[in-house]
Amino acid sequence: MEINTNAFRGFDIETNGLYASECQTVSWSIGDICKIQRNDVDETKLLQILAMNCDNTGLLTYMGGTQYGPGFDFPFLRTRCAILGVMWPFGGVPHVDIMPIIQKRFDTKVSFAPSLDDLTIDDLKIIIKSFGIEGKQKKKQDYIVAINTMVSVEDLDRYILDTFPKKEKEVKGLKEVYQLLTGEDPGDMRGDQVPMLWKQYQETHDNTILDDIRKYNMEDCQKVEILWEIIQGCVPSRDLIPEIL
Repeated sequence: MEINTNAFRGFDIETNGLYASECQTVSWSIGDICKIQRNDVDETKLLQILAMNCDNTGLLTYMGGTQYGPGFDFPFLRTRCAILGVMWPFGGVPHVDIMPIIQKRFDTKVSFAPSLDDLTIDDLKIIIKSFGIEGKQKKKQDYIVAINTMVSVEDLDRYILDTFPKKEKEVKGLKEVYQLLTGEDPGDMRGDQVPMLWKQYQETHDNTILDDIRKYNMEDCQKVEILWEIIQGCVPSRDLIPEIL
């Protein structure tokens, strides 16, 4: 049976930590459907609801975990399902992890102006001398503190850009890759903020915190779907063949 990869939906989870042995699934999102833990939905029920929202429509993840590598989402969910005694919800569902495709087929290197932390002590000494900063700095952090204290951000950025060569890095995260390939602002919130937000919700029961997590979860799914549209026209069709979860 031929699979229509154009109908695939983004999938993403948010958790309150990195280790499935001691952390929980906070929310999940499939396309424009997102469910989150709350007073009447614990993690077990959350995963059971996930099973009810799965069909044979394919899923897209970014670092979800597939034949290409371990990833995060699916190994985490498999472990939580086993611990909680919940049936695996994705039996027979086709899936593509787009992260390894992008890493293999696209140039994801970007240049950037170095920050003080990126510079060597010899570089920092050049800045100290150029701005006439006095003092007896010994450690790298001493130089950084002295420079930040005496030089405005605008003057420092301009000087670094004019004086030191740009550095290079390879972007790997969803937000960075999304910004590289679309030119759009990926937003400020990051996944590592979710554990803190979840803890705040448990302490305050402020439902606006749940709204923030849910919105972030869904936006990540939308980013994955947009990237999928981009890469389908740029890579060999063999890269797009899904696996069965």
